[in-house]
Amino acid sequence: MRLRVRPLGDAYVGPSENSEQVDYASQFVVDRRKSLGWISVLPDELILAIINQLPVADLARLSGASLAAHAFANSGNGWKEAVLDAYEKEVGENADSSFPLGDTWRARFQAHVASDGSRHPRKRPRLASRQVVLYSDVLAHLERCARGGVPEEWLSYSNIPRCHGLTAAEFQRRYESSNVPVVITDAARQWPSLEWLHEQCGETRFRLGHREWPLPAYLRYARAMTDCYTDDALLYLFDCRFGEKVPELAQAYTPPRCLDTPDLFALLGEQHRPDYRWLIVGPPRSGSTFHQDPNGTSAWNAVICGRKKWVLLPPGELAPPGVRVMVDADGSRHVLGPATVYEWFVNHYDEMCERRQALRAIETVVNAGEVLFVPRGWWHCAMNLEPVGEWDDGVGVALTQNFCNAVNLPHVLQFLRHSPANVSGVPLARRATLYSEFVQVLQRDCPEMLADAQRRLAALDVRRARSKPSSPFRFGFAAPATSSPPLARETHPDRHLLQAESGLAVVDELTLVAGGQRRSRDAVNGEHRRPRGALLAESKRAPRRRRVARGEFAQPVRKGGSGHAR
Repeated sequence: MRLRVRPLGDAYVGPSENSEQVDYASQFVVDRRKSLGWISVLPDELILAIINQLPVADLARLSGASLAAHAFANSGNGWKEAVLDAYEKEVGENADSSFPLGDTWRARFQAHVASDGSRHPRKRPRLASRQVVLYSDVLAHLERCARGGVPEEWLSYSNIPRCHGLTAAEFQRRYESSNVPVVITDAARQWPSLEWLHEQCGETRFRLGHREWPLPAYLRYARAMTDCYTDDALLYLFDCRFGEKVPELAQAYTPPRCLDTPDLFALLGEQHRPDYRWLIVGPPRSGSTFHQDPNGTSAWNAVICGRKKWVLLPPGELAPPGVRVMVDADGSRHVLGPATVYEWFVNHYDEMCERRQALRAIETVVNAGEVLFVPRGWWHCAMNLEPVGEWDDGVGVALTQNFCNAVNLPHVLQFLRHSPANVSGVPLARRATLYSEFVQVLQRDCPEMLADAQRRLAALDVRRARSKPSSPFRFGFAAPATSSPPLARETHPDRHLLQAESGLAVVDELTLVAGGQRRSRDAVNGEHRRPRGALLAESKRAPRRRRVARGEFAQPVRKGGSGHAR
């Protein structure tokens, strides 16, 4: 007997075009209510969250309780965390420990840490001809994210300019000053290979989320994930301290020639500047979800081996599809979206393609030896792809570095001054003082550059103040201290920046949070609702759809009446 999980819609309209063909005459559909008992009243997300808290022994017992319990127990993170914990422990005792094999995390656990000490998977029961099906959107989506591939449609479109042989002056004039991304095709051809990286790093431990593994141990995990897709949330090596851990690696590369300009944050000293460079390693389908680079800086990303799919959206636009930005009362921003970059592609890439022109989205595939320039403020995500050609190791490796130079200095200063709650890469206690520290060293070492940046910053503030909308829902840079907190419109070109600077969080269409208090949109703008008679008089002139949109006629309906407002 074989248990399969399918989307709930298949129960009503049959399988989708991408679904595996099933002989419906020979299948048995699991009754969710009977199979799960009283917990069947809970949504699948909550059931899965509860099961994720269970230890392995309880997961094993739950798996034998019923068919639906078996599906939920094997879809959670319990078996995965048990395997990773055991592997991490063995790596600490024996650096050459192999990563367990298997087509599920439970099979990997049985192969690696079985209670009887066996290192071989237990024999599976013989499959019967009848197929068992459980309909669940949540479990089906997890399985798709764990085992799905990368369609060619995701890789076929590219609209980012590509060039080579750029000088620093040409790059600054054509791309950096215009804040436009570009792929530089000849910038990292001679950089060290993965084999050299493996030799130099040795047993140095690198950061993988809340874990730290030696690079060889992580590469064994990554190659196992490449050979058999079983993980819906792949571990991703993303370490900003690699230069301290492996100085030879930091010395083995230099910024691309056209990007090799003085980094002004270096004036603070290596120990006091914000984090600015990262070593990035990951298997196919891993990567970074949508974000904007920290502290108003620009960045470059060099692919050493493998390939990366990039999607970028310009600053000043709304957040990418499927991504929400929440702003707390203190101005700190939180980006909410899919848990992994592959999940974003599965759920929202088609929507982005339909809105590509409106969003002004750009995308491309960056190959080994190429460098992508990511301008300040651009939303971007990157996903590792299966290597091609000579890069057949199965793992993607990249180096990325953020920088502050004379071109983006005004925007960095603006970010540090107006958004201290969003400053990153420094201890929490230094977030509010980083602006004054930075200005002090600039005044000491680069007074002319600082004066020019401050003039440009003042002109930028004036230009933005003049371009603010004329409607009542506007943002004021110079609002009096006694006035209500300003309102950031959903359609304002700098909506997220304005929200971060004002400490205002948009909660829903008609309700706002300002200064920690929940108030209506009219109250935020100092307006009061007019008497009902004035509204009825105005209704003869204003279109009904505009009045309904403003909520002016959200009156109760008389019971038993014809449906007209009282």
